[in-house]
Amino acid sequence: MFLRDQVMKDDGLLKRVAHGVYEIRTDPNDRGVLFTRSKSVAENNEISLDEILDDSVELSSKIKTALEYLDKQDDIPFPAQMEMRRLKAMLTQSMDTTITGVTAVMAWCEDNMDMETQDETESMNIGGMNQ
Repeated sequence: MFLRDQVMKDDGLLKRVAHGVYEIRTDPNDRGVLFTRSKSVAENNEISLDEILDDSVELSSKIKTALEYLDKQDDIPFPAQMEMRRLKAMLTQSMDTTITGVTAVMAWCEDNMDMETQDETESMNIGGMNQ
């Protein structure tokens, strides 16, 4: 991630010259060879929010398990333990935010995707009550 970040940043130190090969950037505008990521998943319209929520919850659980394993390591110096606690808190909060965001979008869809049909039904009922 650090390498990719340095290539993508405007003031990054590195450029990619081949797959997995990096050099110091001498020209700020030269980022070297860019490899784009596959868009096949993003183009697939059959992915549901339910699947995304399930994947997010599963990933969160895996992260929690991995972090618990790291917490049990005894030979880590105190400053590194403190840094791990900070990273753990940040990652846990990020996953919680992701799951909350997905469920919020799901709720929005439930509330608004059939809005046109509900509005028509409500106006019909109101019209029937006035007569």
